[in-house]
Amino acid sequence: MFVSQTCPPRSSKKEQAEFQTAILKLVMDHLLAADVLLGDQGALHLHGSGSYSNVVAHVFFFTSLVVDKLWHGT
Repeated sequence: MFVSQTCPPRSSKKEQAEFQTAILKLVMDHLLAADVLLGDQGALHLHGSGSYSNVVAHVFFFTSLVVDKLWHGT
């Protein structure tokens, strides 16, 4: 589910935008704290068959969603 589809039930457009912005900020703070782009050197530990190359791809996808949200001002 994309962040743009996530919101509390029966909320106004302004409340939805504030909620989604808060979620994005929390995720960005977590990614920065975990240094996910440092690979094995970062604080993010993968389990099982996880791959750091997949993490990087997902981080860049998330970044594109944040930029899209900022561009559209929603």
